[in-house]
Amino acid sequence: MDSAQILNIFIKAGVLPVANNKHGQARMDLSNKMFLFLNLFRIFPLSGYLYFSMINLMDDLNLKTVVSFLFRSVGFVSGPVLTLMLSYTAQSLGVYTLTGTSKMSRINYLIPIVYPIIYSSGIAVMEIPDGMHLNTLLETICFSVSLIIVLLYLILDYGILFVSCFLWVNDLRVKIAALLFKKNITIEECEEILLHYNTLRSAIELTVLALFSVTQFYSITAAYLGFSGDLFNLASFIPALIVTLVLLTGINVIEELYNMTDQLMEKTKEEGLEKASFREMLRYKNTASKLRRVGPFTGMGFFTLDRNTLSIMLSITVTYIVVLLQSS
Repeated sequence: MDSAQILNIFIKAGVLPVANNKHGQARMDLSNKMFLFLNLFRIFPLSGYLYFSMINLMDDLNLKTVVSFLFRSVGFVSGPVLTLMLSYTAQSLGVYTLTGTSKMSRINYLIPIVYPIIYSSGIAVMEIPDGMHLNTLLETICFSVSLIIVLLYLILDYGILFVSCFLWVNDLRVKIAALLFKKNITIEECEEILLHYNTLRSAIELTVLALFSVTQFYSITAAYLGFSGDLFNLASFIPALIVTLVLLTGINVIEELYNMTDQLMEKTKEEGLEKASFREMLRYKNTASKLRRVGPFTGMGFFTLDRNTLSIMLSITVTYIVVLLQSS
């Protein structure tokens, strides 16, 4: 299946609340019946989970338990937020949302499945103390069922996020690769790539900011919990590692897109030199200059999406770990 088919399946399943308007552009559709049903059903297990977790938190209220509670809860509570963020991204992409032709390899399918499962397993291990502190069998059963359901929702939310973002970026990569393969390219094709690139960069800024923020939060809190002396809290390193790997995977895909855009810029420049008309040469030259000046993907302008930013983020975490070791 290609990108458009996969995303249409998400829409029909209610996990991506998007619809096309009369102009063929994607828009947020929060009235999607399946979307409403899934999120209304989510309320019950999420409420049960938070209820039992808050009871355990109040019984032993301190900085470590509060940080642990926030660490475990952020993935569950942020699920609906991720869905809204995705629908906003889809709306910002407009006509590029559901017109892609790129496909996913088997490895590409494994990442959005395996990563969230491993992530959830780390959270599940951290939940063991809360389950052991409950007084009755009924409470334990209710807590366990609620936890399992919210973990399944978590796997679904993050899986849809990874697949959707990958497909939208890959759609542009496929279009650029097709032009690089062609012997001759038209100026209209180059201008279309430029428009698609700028639209995509603007559309996913909020998602990039959120992912970097969550990764930094997980990295620092996992370092704190890991050195707190609680065996179960050592499992916090698992979700922190997974979100870091997801971010690294995304950066690798984006940096490949940067390189392909540079290659297209060079090819556009060379194509313009072969034109007989000075006006055509000038048009190709201007388009090549725009491709050269096109900026990198950013998190709402706060940082650029590249390995340097990831290195800075990880160095902050390492510095925090060193401070923890020295203080202990």
